[in-house]
Amino acid sequence: MALRGEDAERLTWRRGFVEGVKCRAVEWLRVGLAVRTRNPVQRVVLSHSGEVTRDDWLAGIGALRGLCQVDLKHAPFGALVPAVGRGTELAEWLRERLPGTRVNMETGSS
Repeated sequence: MALRGEDAERLTWRRGFVEGVKCRAVEWLRVGLAVRTRNPVQRVVLSHSGEVTRDDWLAGIGALRGLCQVDLKHAPFGALVPAVGRGTELAEWLRERLPGTRVNMETGSS
């Protein structure tokens, strides 16, 4: 995820650095670690969290470790099967793997 001008609405800036990001869960898990090496990101809001497989959550867990807060938003599932359950099950699963990080779940639209 390159930080471009058109992404400014999805970013929270503090003292010239990106502190918060809003994006699809799969996108953050893929590039979040690289973004965090250059920016002191503290909070992410991840939409479409129900579209991510268990293997993808495990592979990308490093992008979440050390964050102050992770807010998960489930989009309608359609034909997709969530990796670790719906609703609070995913949040609980992540809390077990992210000590010290607040993990919140919001159901509904992305």
